[in-house]
Amino acid sequence: MKKYFSLTIRLTTVNSTHEIILTKVEFDLLTLVEPLSFLLRSSLRPPRSKPEIAASLEDVQVELSKLNHKFSDELFFYKYQYYTDASIWGNAGPSTGQISGFQLHNEPDCTFALESGVGVCKLRRMKLDTFIAKGPIEDVIDIRDKEIIETVSTGIIRIEKKPIAKHFRDKIQQLVEWTNTTHGQINVGTI
Repeated sequence: MKKYFSLTIRLTTVNSTHEIILTKVEFDLLTLVEPLSFLLRSSLRPPRSKPEIAASLEDVQVELSKLNHKFSDELFFYKYQYYTDASIWGNAGPSTGQISGFQLHNEPDCTFALESGVGVCKLRRMKLDTFIAKGPIEDVIDIRDKEIIETVSTGIIRIEKKPIAKHFRDKIQQLVEWTNTTHGQINVGTI
C-alpha cells in the first residue's frame, strides 16, 4: 500500500490562525517562498526544537505575490521529464535534471544543455570553439511547450509533462487572502 505524504501547517499571528494541508509536492513548492522556506523546514524538526518559528508578515506577502505571479503561467504546474536513447546517455528515462553537450540541426556552431524539473524545461545555448563549449551561456530558451527535440549528435529527446499540485493554486490564494486580513509576524508550526 502506497503511503502519501501530507502535512498540516498552522500559521498564526496576533489576531488569527490559518491551517493548510500540503502534499509533498505542495510542501516543496511552498518552500520556494523564501521567508517560509526556513520556517517550514524548521517546523519539521523534532519536538525538542522551538515549536513555532516567526517571520515578518510583509516578507511573506512579498514572496507569496511573486509565487502567485508564477501561477499565472499555466505551464508552471507540470513536472517536465525527458527520455533519451539509452545507448547514448546510459538510461532510457524518464529523467529530470540536466543533460548537456548535444547539438541541434540548425545550429552547428553551438552546443546545448537541457534542464527539466518542476515548472522548468529549458535549453541553454553555448558557442562552440573547436567542439568545446566556451564562454558564457548565450541564450536560455523556454521549451515547456515542446514534445520533441531533434539533435544532430544524440538523436531524439522526448519531453513529457505531468500535471502536479492541482489544488495548490487555490491553497496559495487562500493563504494570500489570509495574510491580507491579518497583521503582525507569522508563526509557523506543524500539527
